[in-house]
Amino acid sequence: MGFQRLVCKNLKCNQLLKEIYFLEGGQQKTNGHIIITLINNNGSNYYICPKCNGKNYVVNEGEKIVLEKIIRFEQCDSKYID
Repeated sequence: MGFQRLVCKNLKCNQLLKEIYFLEGGQQKTNGHIIITLINNNGSNYYICPKCNGKNYVVNEGEKIVLEKIIRFEQCDSKYID
């Protein structure tokens, strides 16, 4: 049916964080080679980028097909490495 790609919101980074494939019947499958854990912290959900160590905060949107949307980026480590 389709797919969604989540990339780091850091403009200097743009690391691919997650790919989600939407299958028939509203099922979702995440590609296996990208393993990044969603962190739940005081009601905030975020992915830590493995390249720049920034926090990418996400929300879920939708009912039958649930999309993850990055709503903001927070740089945790000032030592960004290209």
